[in-house]
Amino acid sequence: MIIKYSHIAALALILHCLTSFSVLAKEDEPQFSITSLQSYKKIIFDDAPHKPRIKVERPQSTNQAEIISKSPLTHLTEQDKTLTGCLSINPYSHFSIMDYIGQSARIVANHSAEDIEQISFQPHYSGLKGPNITIMRSDLERALVIKRGSANEIYHNTQFRATKGLTCNKDFQSLWDIELLHHIDLIDSKESPLYRSDLIVNNRYHFGGYFLGTVSSRYLVSDNLEKESDLRSLYRMDPVRQDVLGHAWQGFNLNRLMLSGFATPAKNLYLGGHAGYLEEAFFGLGGEFLYRPFKSSLSIGGEIWTTTKRIPYLGNVLTLDKNNKQTSALLNIWYDAPRLPLSFGVSAGRFLDGDMGYQLRTRLKPSNGWHLEAHATYSGHTDRTVNKDENTNWIFGARMTMPLGQFKGLPDNSRQTIDLRPFARDHGQRLDNAYPLYDLTDAWQAKEIQKNWNAITN
Repeated sequence: MIIKYSHIAALALILHCLTSFSVLAKEDEPQFSITSLQSYKKIIFDDAPHKPRIKVERPQSTNQAEIISKSPLTHLTEQDKTLTGCLSINPYSHFSIMDYIGQSARIVANHSAEDIEQISFQPHYSGLKGPNITIMRSDLERALVIKRGSANEIYHNTQFRATKGLTCNKDFQSLWDIELLHHIDLIDSKESPLYRSDLIVNNRYHFGGYFLGTVSSRYLVSDNLEKESDLRSLYRMDPVRQDVLGHAWQGFNLNRLMLSGFATPAKNLYLGGHAGYLEEAFFGLGGEFLYRPFKSSLSIGGEIWTTTKRIPYLGNVLTLDKNNKQTSALLNIWYDAPRLPLSFGVSAGRFLDGDMGYQLRTRLKPSNGWHLEAHATYSGHTDRTVNKDENTNWIFGARMTMPLGQFKGLPDNSRQTIDLRPFARDHGQRLDNAYPLYDLTDAWQAKEIQKNWNAITN
């Protein structure tokens, strides 16, 4: 059954409008607008991380239970007058890592022993660990208690060191988020625009320090794919993306069921591996590596996947076509523009259909959790448009991701994605990686930390 309208579709539209409105709101509006907006935001949006005042007198002993209950820190350790805690990040959070460090530093200062002189934070995502960020407690007190310091002075004395020996996420942890995904084809069909909107519920199970289990379901909210009759026919028996209509019209489907492992074996080197039902269309295994120095604008990585096509037409969400297998391998290079929220990426190698080519990407990150990306993909093999009246080597598209975690009732890392690209192409296709290392490591890069550093005192 094709669901044309639903309460979920209406919610998607409302969330889109509210999110856009909250980002565009400026502080230089008239006073009555500011007051009205603040009242409105308290009802609709979550509060920012609460940053308490720092007490004038230091306590005699450390109260770890109080620190853990009031802050996002976990796995606290004390050694050599330094208190260290793990800080988990989310790639689509609407708050920066410095918002949480600013909050946590105050809480630690209020509940740690008087001989603790350094407060250290270990950012991580499962087994991926960024540099250890250590600030001086006295610098924080000087800036926030006696008002004779500044965020710049705190930064000047902050140490960024490679991680040594600290294991985070040792305990089992279950998290969930949602994604509203709108796939829109504006030009590839005579019946354009074609669209498909889905509600995706992601459940993540962190365990063992390095492992992550994912169970993700996908529900079709609305589509108009029946307008394009050519989507019903396949011109080859081993499709890569041609069978999008079959996947969409299942209505409710298993999106992902997989086990992932992450590691940081050396300074600035990150690894991720995945096995299972990797996305809506593929089962298989693979992974990627990323070398991304903390202060460098340039990073390099690679990914390799071996997959088997999932069959959407037989009614069984676990059914595989053992005669339709793929191998993909790509080299990825990213360049982060200094002083600008811009990144440029290039990927080159073998796509899912065995065709060779490359992809160019430009990404803008105007605010925390927001990703705006334009991309152009070239394949050495020509491909047909949806209605099969044109052959081309190029695919052009754009993608916008906006955070939804600031809405009350929605967990952090929830987001809405608008994906503008053609339907039913087989060439120039890459796996929809649920955990790209570039996104997972972005929060603790020097550029991001410096951009949001003032949040430590504001």
